[in-house]
Amino acid sequence: MLATAFSPSALALLLLTALPSPAQALGINCRGSAICSQFFNGAATGHEAKVLADWIQGIEAEGYQPVAINSDRIYKNGEQIACYGRSSICAFLQKTPNGLSGGDIRKIAKYIPEHGCTICGSVPIDFPKTNDVNKGELTFNYVTKNCGNGIC
Repeated sequence: MLATAFSPSALALLLLTALPSPAQALGINCRGSAICSQFFNGAATGHEAKVLADWIQGIEAEGYQPVAINSDRIYKNGEQIACYGRSSICAFLQKTPNGLSGGDIRKIAKYIPEHGCTICGSVPIDFPKTNDVNKGELTFNYVTKNCGNGIC
């Protein structure tokens, strides 16, 4: 039997480097403002994530047939892409180095409701290839001023 001895400090270092950082571990998630809760946001329906994802993909939902977002347009961080006006939940990018095209946004929007998110959530821009929101993320979250109802 081959035994390997590690000093306590070497073992601790080995364990720390083997674990993902908290930000990397977060990945795709259903987090957001406290106002993402139906308890705190009486206007929230609990369907915002699915509706926003549908609208971004050009799918009719809640009686609204969206204009398809331009595949070639580059959206910048913080720029509202689509909003569920009643509850002020909007889709926007965060932490992207240079923004993201409408075509790429369309591809990843569906993953937020598919992950089980009902109102708010985020998905890494390279998902499912990577699951690291630090490289950029599409976020559905509460905003104080929204563009109205539908594609912005």
